[in-house]
Amino acid sequence: MNANDEKRFLSIKEYCSTLKRDYPALSDYQLLKLAIQMQRNDILKAGLNVRENKDDLTALEAIDVQLGIYPDGREADDGPTVLSEIQRIADCLENK
Repeated sequence: MNANDEKRFLSIKEYCSTLKRDYPALSDYQLLKLAIQMQRNDILKAGLNVRENKDDLTALEAIDVQLGIYPDGREADDGPTVLSEIQRIADCLENK
């Protein structure tokens, strides 16, 4: 997701209003509990979902790239990654 293309998450209040309209028999506690869970689910989906655009990486895919593993399965060959740096440190420690 690009900075200019940020997903807007509904607020807890917006979820509560929608739930109250659709389920008027729920208590305020039940509404709040459901609204919090719905917002958490949206945030998790945004971070874990498969990307919609090939140019945008999800949070997990971005971590993979930093570890040297690209979404298409190829490994990094264009500069240091977290894994390559950890391996370099380990090699230096072994050689001492």
